[in-house]
Amino acid sequence: MTSDAPQGDYAVVRVDDMESTFGGMVKRARIALGVKSFAMMVVDLPPDSDEMFPEHSHEEDGSEEVYWLLSGSGLLVIDGTEFPLEPGVAARVGPAPRRRLRSGSQGARVLMMAGVPGQTFVADDAAERSHGPDDFEEGSTSMQSAGGRA
Repeated sequence: MTSDAPQGDYAVVRVDDMESTFGGMVKRARIALGVKSFAMMVVDLPPDSDEMFPEHSHEEDGSEEVYWLLSGSGLLVIDGTEFPLEPGVAARVGPAPRRRLRSGSQGARVLMMAGVPGQTFVADDAAERSHGPDDFEEGSTSMQSAGGRA
């Protein structure tokens, strides 16, 4: 269900048809949809992901992030406080708080969006594609260990 209609400024794409990286775990939603104004991706975490998604903040770059659980179950830990996630629940996290995303027993499919308030987003498709589909090694414990930036 991919739309490559040249007559309009739109795109309609199934998540499962999007280009992916990190062993298929990260779908490049921004590239697939042609979004130019903010970063976005869909992350499929396996059941009970624990430490796979690294704890981090965005104090250095000033990005705020939105996490929107599409399916499965999960837990968003923000500065040590746990927030249960279920389908339809969204959370925004500013640049300074440390955050970590964990999936529940069903795994989790999460839409993640990011941008820097007051700044123009600069899309860098080449840099985003610098991580190929095999960058996430089977058995690795973290997206970060695979060279990814969460």
